[in-house]
Amino acid sequence: MLITTQVSDFIGFVFIGILLAIIFDFFRTYRILKRISTFSVIVQDIIYFFISMFVIAKGIINILNSSMRFYIFIAVILGFVIYNFTLSKYVIKIYKMIFNASKEILEFLLLPFYIILRVIVKLCIIIKKFFKKCCKKFFDMVPFICKLSKRVKKLFNFRIKKLKTKEGKV
Repeated sequence: MLITTQVSDFIGFVFIGILLAIIFDFFRTYRILKRISTFSVIVQDIIYFFISMFVIAKGIINILNSSMRFYIFIAVILGFVIYNFTLSKYVIKIYKMIFNASKEILEFLLLPFYIILRVIVKLCIIIKKFFKKCCKKFFDMVPFICKLSKRVKKLFNFRIKKLKTKEGKV
């Protein structure tokens, strides 16, 4: 293997390290803006681990033709460090702008649904008040209906008794 190919492979893995640092800054910016739970951090770390392992494995397969070299790990770490000392703060600012812009765009797109939801909630409150008044009147009527049903039952029983006595006499 020639020195020039090894140097180009080394530079390729430095760029892979920079790419992994950019992905890491994406997760870091999201954590800064959202204040997420510990469980979410663990899930994000697992996702980042799988992404970085995929990128490194793809780089080993494509750049080195599936042969392992010790210097690739040094190159990835070097790319990560170079990125963190040079471009990281600018990329984080860009990510913050993207997150804030996407939040505003999402709020703008969801505005009609929010308005419709507020109208539905107000209608539900009005309907609830209406049914509460109706139900109150209904529950005020329940004792009257019970008394009336007892009277009807007594009257019905009385008529049945009369019919039985007439049948018995006949």
